[in-house]
Formats: sequence, C-alpha cells, structure tokens
Amino acid sequence: MPNVRGDVKAKSDRGSTIIEAKFENLPSPTTLGEQYMTYVLWTMTAKDRPVRIGELEVKDSRGSLNERTALQVLALFVTVEPYLDVSQPSNLVVLEQIVPNEVPQANTGIMAKADLLRDAYAPVGYTYEPMVVGIGQPLIFRQALNARRIAKIARAEQYAPAEYKRAESLYQFVIGTVLEQKKPGKGTLKSAVAVIREYETARAASIAQQNRIRLASP
Repeated sequence: MPNVRGDVKAKSDRGSTIIEAKFENLPSPTTLGEQYMTYVLWTMTAKDRPVRIGELEVKDSRGSLNERTALQVLALFVTVEPYLDVSQPSNLVVLEQIVPNEVPQANTGIMAKADLLRDAYAPVGYTYEPMVVGIGQPLIFRQALNARRIAKIARAEQYAPAEYKRAESLYQFVIGTVLEQKKPGKGTLKSAVAVIREYETARAASIAQQNRIRLASP
C-alpha cells in the first residue's frame, strides 16, 4: 500500500515496551477481499516467530494503536486479517517497518523469515460475498460472524467437530445476548472475542486434520 504513511514509536518502560502507532490513507480492509475486516500489527521475536501486538483502530482512513508488550520490539509489520484473534499473520503484508540506517539490524527482510498463512481464509477460487449485518453493529461482532463463515468454509464441522461445536455453543449464547441489547455492553463484546478465538481454533484444527489425511493418503 504505497499511499499509506505513518510511524510507530516504541518506548521501553519498566521491562516492557509501549507501542504507539499512527497511519494515514488506510483503505477499507475489504478492498483486498470481503473476508478481510481489520489490520493487525505484528513484531518478530529473536526466534523469528511473529507475535501479535494488536489491532489497528481505523476511522476515516486513519489507523492507530496504543499497546504495551513484554517483548523487546525490533521488526514490525502490518497485515490485513479477517478478525483480530488470528493464530498466524496472513501473507497479505501491507506495511513493513523501515528504520534509519543507524539501526541496520532492524532492516533484515523480516518477511523472508515470518511464518505467514497462505490461502488460509479463502480456498483457491472461492469468493466471499459482502457480509450483511445490522446498521451500527460493533465491528467485533461482525468479525465473529466472519470467523464463523470462514470456519464453515474450512469444513470445521466435518474435520474438527468438537472444536466447531464448542464455538457454535458460545456463538449461539453471544448472538442471543446481542440481539436482546440495544447497545451491547463490554462483557458482551469480550464474549464476541472469545467466539472469534473458538472459531479460529476450529478452523486451524480442521485445516491441520485435512493436511494429515492428505499426507497419509497413498
């Protein structure tokens, strides 16, 4: 995304790192596919493992984030994701950190090292339709609905039935609560995050099981 501009400030504070990020000219995530709904900031650990810092809050094409992490942050990058609680970054890297030359170790081609998910949320040739939701629905609730349809497309009900059933049970409870409330409370919104996490677990388990079956086939 060459038109996006921004900066990230990382400040050490009592053994942790405070991250402040601001970006401009961010288009809607859905421009890269209807299954994508948010931007997520990541860092790389010394073991070349990507770790999620947090979700960018986007309003009027401006993205921001203010988070504290126990990690000593060095290399940062932003991906577009279907929901905030993904287990790995997608391969749609939209922003990558460039640091002044006096910190050469920060510019080491982190994308060559990161373990990125490819075709994880949309099978080859599959096109997601725009999601129809109620006006004013919180973004986190829309992400929960998105996580559900992605788990279904990944055939989690067939290949990860226990995980999928657990996600469905929580989903039915949360959606009932949301429909009863004119304005969902903080507890309900936290429950929506838990729904996302359960569907992501089911999706990942389904894909893993399908891969095991494929490898075992003669």
